Amino acid sequence: MMTMKSLLRLKIILMLLLLFLFIGCELESIAESASNEYINMIELEPEEKDEYICLDEHVLSAESVDDEATSLNRIVAARDVYANFTSTWAKTEEHFFFTSTRFTTEFIDGDFALYRLPLDDITKGGRIDVPGDGEIEILGLDEQYLFVSRRYDDPDTWRLQHYEVYRISLLTLDAMLIDEGAYYGVPFFKLTNNSILFSHVDFDNRIVWLEYLYLDTGARHTFFEFESDNFHSLGTGWWQMEDGSIVFINSIWGGAEPGSDFILIDSELQSRQIQLDEIDGTFMRAPKPLSLDDTQDIFLQDNIDFTGLFSINDILIATIFPRPHRGEASAWYEAIVLAEDGSTVKVLGGGWYGHNAGFGIQQLAGTDMIMIKQLNYFKVDGWVLGLYCTTTGVLFSLVPQEMLITHS
Repeated sequence: MMTMKSLLRLKIILMLLLLFLFIGCELESIAESASNEYINMIELEPEEKDEYICLDEHVLSAESVDDEATSLNRIVAARDVYANFTSTWAKTEEHFFFTSTRFTTEFIDGDFALYRLPLDDITKGGRIDVPGDGEIEILGLDEQYLFVSRRYDDPDTWRLQHYEVYRISLLTLDAMLIDEGAYYGVPFFKLTNNSILFSHVDFDNRIVWLEYLYLDTGARHTFFEFESDNFHSLGTGWWQMEDGSIVFINSIWGGAEPGSDFILIDSELQSRQIQLDEIDGTFMRAPKPLSLDDTQDIFLQDNIDFTGLFSINDILIATIFPRPHRGEASAWYEAIVLAEDGSTVKVLGGGWYGHNAGFGIQQLAGTDMIMIKQLNYFKVDGWVLGLYCTTTGVLFSLVPQEMLITHS
């Protein structure tokens, strides 16, 4: 039989066990609560993963920290209207530059051209003399120079294009050849490195690699390579991101298909392959059309098929089918300025829509200008067909009046 002393000892042991169990459960409950509510902000050692540090005496929830981290790491494409340049146009504080396109060359001078328009008076615009032959593409610009290339088929490498790279003085407009060769897609000028970026391809081994030419020294270096299933030298392009990085696109179509290759390149040329769904935003965003409520007091012409109606800087602009549209593969569109009574004030230009082509208008941010643009789904950027000033009503257009169907 147990003595009283033994029973007392047993009771004490049982009470201590119950107390330890209770404390253990409380600690586990607290730990679970902490792990659900807080997240590590600073991890000094691997074994300290369950600890957290409050910053500025505020406790950060896991959700808020995740949102902040996501925001900091987002890859956001800069809208082209806010960029300083694309492959088809560029803008300084004083001037607007743009290239002609295959859609218009046969109707103007018979060859490709580069134009410069003073933003304070676009009637004084004119051509810039760029040596060589072939289509002109804009590579970038800095405070002193505009970088462009001439492109034509290379007779020795039929699957590549031959590029001549020129540096044009913004002050004198003199052009200087700084590089030429057969490359896989249009080059790109990267301001932060003062470099021209090129892409190359090994078709047999299905390899694409990226190279820079450092303009200060003339040194060249390969900084990234990757395997690919997309091989179309006109299907490459460069997207500018909001944080100053760029994305090299390698695509059969030249657009943003999920199966394309996307290479993110930061300011130090550190590069990695990403997916399309990691990029937020798009380059081409058309103005938002007016709603039916907005247009109820506007008398529209009965004999014109309207496809869009926009108000930009208090100017009414419409995109229309100037002739009856019967569902053809491609149709001729036009952009017109409307009076309040719905009559046509001015025809801004026209272009083809359908069968891999598009037509539209786009405001040039920071100015009172509207770009009339021709798009092509095999190219990353669209071409500018004309520039219209909403303040003065002046139009500079590459599309001859005889091509237009609607008349002022």
